[in-house]
Amino acid sequence: MDIKKLRDKIDDIDREIISLFEERMKISKGISDYKKQNNLPLFDKSREEQVLQSRMSLLKDKSLAPYAKRFVVEMMDLSKAYQYRANTDENIVLIGMMGSGKTEKGKIVAEKLCLDFVDIDEEIQKREGMSINDIFAKHGEEYFRSVESAVIEKYAEETGYVISTGGGVVLSQKNMQNLKEKGKVFFLNRNIDDIVSTIDTKNRPLLAGGTQKLYEIYKERLPLYLKWCDFEMTTQGSIEQCAAEIISKLY
Repeated sequence: MDIKKLRDKIDDIDREIISLFEERMKISKGISDYKKQNNLPLFDKSREEQVLQSRMSLLKDKSLAPYAKRFVVEMMDLSKAYQYRANTDENIVLIGMMGSGKTEKGKIVAEKLCLDFVDIDEEIQKREGMSINDIFAKHGEEYFRSVESAVIEKYAEETGYVISTGGGVVLSQKNMQNLKEKGKVFFLNRNIDDIVSTIDTKNRPLLAGGTQKLYEIYKERLPLYLKWCDFEMTTQGSIEQCAAEIISKLY
């Protein structure tokens, strides 16, 4: 069989897969509605394990097992993401010290849950047309905080976002009240010694005096992080493991 005919066969199979995918997701939405009406958790670990084992048992060519497992797990993850979005209109808000990995972990969480991602510091820089260092140097911290509050207010009014905030967001009660109104707040409490040993101070205006300043900032802000968060995350694993733990708290 020539390559064109092989590709035509794949096209036919893909059409069937997409049609079945749509049907599966509609049924998944129905399950989501049922769970919501009956106050049931979105995630049932034992059910998920049963589904995985059941689907894997259908596989005839066992050499495809690693690929089939990945396919089934991804399919279940997409169903959970769809059910989560159907069940909630809240944002996911990440707070914590500079260097705690809010942006990297937030992007993974957003991708896994099919949500939009926004980094507040990046949005501030776009709005002002300059780096945060330059904003501090030209206008001072008070001006920066006012712009930060305006950007936060904008995104806090919307839904369907994973929001990565700057380390000082908790200094403003108004900021946190806005973020919590439509959001679940996660405090990424990375070990401060690990942050100090890895952080690059060049683009951190508050660390102009060196990394020792980080310990003072952490001591000052820790009570605020704990006050405002819904969940404190202390996972010391990989970025992917930390993101997975954040998602697990939502189900």
